Parts: sequence; C-alpha cells; structure tokens
Amino acid sequence: MRYPKIDRHSRLAIPPVLALVCGSILLAAACNDTQEPAPVAHESLVLGVERTIGSPGYVISVSTTNDGDVPIDLFRCTCSLLLVRSPDGQVVQLAPSELGCIDVCYTQTMAPAEVVRESLSFNGMIYNGIDPMEAPAGTYVVTAVLTWAGSPSGARHDEVREKTFVWPVP
Repeated sequence: MRYPKIDRHSRLAIPPVLALVCGSILLAAACNDTQEPAPVAHESLVLGVERTIGSPGYVISVSTTNDGDVPIDLFRCTCSLLLVRSPDGQVVQLAPSELGCIDVCYTQTMAPAEVVRESLSFNGMIYNGIDPMEAPAGTYVVTAVLTWAGSPSGARHDEVREKTFVWPVP
C-alpha cells in the first residue's frame, strides 16, 4: 500500500475549521472560569450653586447617589445636608423655622441607584427662627457634608463639598 507523500510541515497543519472549533471551546471554557467581581459600595456627592433667572438669588442643591452595587447607609446628624455660612462665618438659615434646627441623628439606607436630593433658595433674606432679615453683603460658603458606610459594620466615609456665592448678585 502506498501512502501519499507528506512533508514534515504538513503533518502539523490543522484544518482551519478544526482550529476554529477547538479555539472556541477553549475560549468558552476560559470565560466560564471567571468569577463575578466583588460587590462595590460607592456614593457620589454633588453640590451646585446656580443663579436664578428673573430675580436676584441662587438655588443651592445637593444630591447623593448610591452608584455602587450594594445598599449603603447614610449617617445624618444635621437638619440638612447643606450648611450655609455668612461672610462673618456664622451658620445662617435660608428659610423660616419655628423650631430652628433640632439636631437628630439617624441612619438612612439607600438602595443601589437611589438618589437623595435637597435644595434651598437664597433671595437675599436670612432668618432667625421665623424672623426675616436682610442678608449682609459678601461671600457665602455652602458646605455639603455626608457620612456613609457600605454596611452597618463597614468603615465610615466622609464626603465634603464646598462652593461659594456672592451677595448681592454681581
């Protein structure tokens, strides 16, 4: 019986279809071996100060987003996520309040993708309780403060953002 002549290079040649099938099987096996990434706890804090349209003033807003994969806990021990300081450094109220700020601490759980927002308007008036007074001229500092953790026993993270605005509006 006579066999076809085979040179040393053709013995190692693999038909293209067989190579494609084997490569696909190996790739699929390698991909199935990968593990899911570990869940991530993460929060984003955004502070904005925008001039109002039509009348002099500002809208001050803050939002926090749970942009991680797991619920997070916000630790809130202030009346607002926002503190506004007048040009002399004193914390001022931008809205009337009969009771003032009663500081109560609590935990708020945020689901993944959940957003918490707060906003205040400033039109040149500040308040002492319910009594309005003209805001002094100068630079005001807005501070957003947030403490959060990825789980009740997890490490706490402090997020702080600051912006300024000038009164009267230039």
